[in-house]
Amino acid sequence: MKRMMQGLTLLDLLVVLAVLAVIVSMASPAHNWVARQQLRSAHHDILLSVNYARHLALSTGQPVTLCALHGLDTCRNPWQGSLSVFVDPDRAYALNASAELRKVVKIPAAIQVQWRGMNPSHSIRFAPNGLTFVSNGTFTISHTALTESKKIIINRQGRARTE
Repeated sequence: MKRMMQGLTLLDLLVVLAVLAVIVSMASPAHNWVARQQLRSAHHDILLSVNYARHLALSTGQPVTLCALHGLDTCRNPWQGSLSVFVDPDRAYALNASAELRKVVKIPAAIQVQWRGMNPSHSIRFAPNGLTFVSNGTFTISHTALTESKKIIINRQGRARTE
């Protein structure tokens, strides 16, 4: 009577290890892919918000503010959480009774947004003619898991370009 041997051969173990190595090597790029996609999406959403705010100022003939609203619906740093676009006829940098909220964009927690340029540093205001009130400014958008970043540059005429 022949006895059955149980266990794994060396070839079976090598195949299992090779499959595990492939799975582990794919996990890291997949994480980076998700982070890159979040960065691209936030960059695109902010660019659309800037263009929308400028267009809204031109079409309504009223000042329009883009900022991160915190606390009592006032514009404050940091540019995190959500960005809001609102018609700001009182130029109050706040969502008060006369202001009209038009758009809100959620920013994921892993995305960092920095604004450098025109003052105040907590908001961008477009005049009724589409111009910004001071000079050029730059959004730098980055992801905590990546070393790369994306930029949106807004010129004095209120037009945005990306880098």
